[in-house]
Amino acid sequence: MKNYFLLGGLILLTQISFSQNITFKNFCDLRINSLAEVEEFLVAKGWTFDKSIEGNDSIMQKITYVYTTKSTSPGIKERTFINYIGNEGQFKRVSLLTFNRKLYDTILGQCKTAKFQLIETKLEGNNINKIYSNNDIIVEFYSKHIVDNNHTYEYYSIILWDKSDYAGQVGY
Repeated sequence: MKNYFLLGGLILLTQISFSQNITFKNFCDLRINSLAEVEEFLVAKGWTFDKSIEGNDSIMQKITYVYTTKSTSPGIKERTFINYIGNEGQFKRVSLLTFNRKLYDTILGQCKTAKFQLIETKLEGNNINKIYSNNDIIVEFYSKHIVDNNHTYEYYSIILWDKSDYAGQVGY
């Protein structure tokens, strides 16, 4: 009986601790879901609406959600952002910006498992960019290093593109 309580407690703790984790499939689904579906999904996972930018002829509409966790450093909060990007109600791009290496590595591993093909890797200064593709989607993974006030910060960005929206980029 003690083992059941221990197992139940560990499952609950894991859900609370890693509720920001979004699977690669969830991330891909955000690209094709309606704004209402995206809102419901993210809010249920503990994300909150952060801001929106209205689109026009020169910029796309962008809606941002944020997930905040306590950092391993005292008094510091880590934030992960998801941007839902498109024009005229058609959202074809989703991006994720995080300081959480584990989340980045998990989504990258799931992308590889989903049989996406690596089509390009670029090293630009201290940044590594990897681009994966399947029949419908381009996925860009960025690992970036920033030096600010003698501190080095590392953050990670993942961008999902509809292949038709990626035309003209990197040989397409």
